[in-house]
Amino acid sequence: GENNKSLIRTDAAGIAIDAIKRSEQGDSCVIRLHEFFGGRRKVKLSSGYPVHSWQLCDLMERPQGEVTSGGEIELEFKPYEIHTLLIKFFE
Repeated sequence: GENNKSLIRTDAAGIAIDAIKRSEQGDSCVIRLHEFFGGRRKVKLSSGYPVHSWQLCDLMERPQGEVTSGGEIELEFKPYEIHTLLIKFFE
């Protein structure tokens, strides 16, 4: 049948998903998003697949901040801010 599960969804307008790719290490998914309305917003991300853990990283995919386990991902965006995430899905 059709697989309609989306890898990543956002619950907010004004957030664009710019890139989804496999990490250089190959064990995570890299997702880059940015805010394009010029506002501050809290965004919840969700996936059709079970999320094991996630953390923010820089543009070179170097981890920043702590690893958060579990499914719901919450981010805060400043105007025009870019966030890059490393997401590990359950195998």
